[in-house]
Amino acid sequence: MNVQELLTILNEMAPFELAEDYDNSGLVAGVKNASVNSVLVCLDATLDILKYAVQNNINTVLTHHPLVFKAIKNFDGSEENELTFALKYSLNIIAFHTNADAVFMGKAFCDKAGFKYQKNIDKFGALASYEGQLSELKKCLFNIDKNLKIVGNAGSVKNLLVYTGAGGRDEEIIDNAVRCNADAIITSELKHSIALNALKRNIIIFEIGHYESEIHFVDYMVKNLNLKNIPVIPAKSSSVYSD
Repeated sequence: MNVQELLTILNEMAPFELAEDYDNSGLVAGVKNASVNSVLVCLDATLDILKYAVQNNINTVLTHHPLVFKAIKNFDGSEENELTFALKYSLNIIAFHTNADAVFMGKAFCDKAGFKYQKNIDKFGALASYEGQLSELKKCLFNIDKNLKIVGNAGSVKNLLVYTGAGGRDEEIIDNAVRCNADAIITSELKHSIALNALKRNIIIFEIGHYESEIHFVDYMVKNLNLKNIPVIPAKSSSVYSD
């Protein structure tokens, strides 16, 4: 299998045309006709991750967050960074970002947390139903992120609206929750103004970290690429925050 064939498989899972205009999903570095010996899956293609790939003879890295977002106008090849390292060692780096968000990231989070996924809402939200005590829901989310924050006081929760990544910045999530009869929202990077709006409209918000809301990308991709007989290895990613 070569890089182009891998891109075709990924496109079938979540078409790259669904990526946001600001995004840089797809082949960020590498050659489309290069052979793929194995795939290292990660949340972020950090320098440590790329060095691990080279040390373990892995020539292709699949990352959720793109290595490059904006145009590089000045390039100093003498300074070691992720891009110069990738080029030096002929690594193929593929980003699978907002197109993956739009198709399966919300559902994959629901599956991981044990929520019953119902459907996608707009481009990034996922509606799920929850059966259980509120204390059990809090415990479930606390196990995902020990720094769980809660906006509002929940009497009971039956329907959840899940926004992974930076969903907490989206001003429309409260309106979407009301429209979908969601009792609560699970998201990250919550804006203060949105939290205030949630209080006014009696919507509970459970805020977890960006990393915690998306690290399941690794397991999801490993599982699905394994089903297609693609040699794949999960990277041991870690949060940017110190313990």
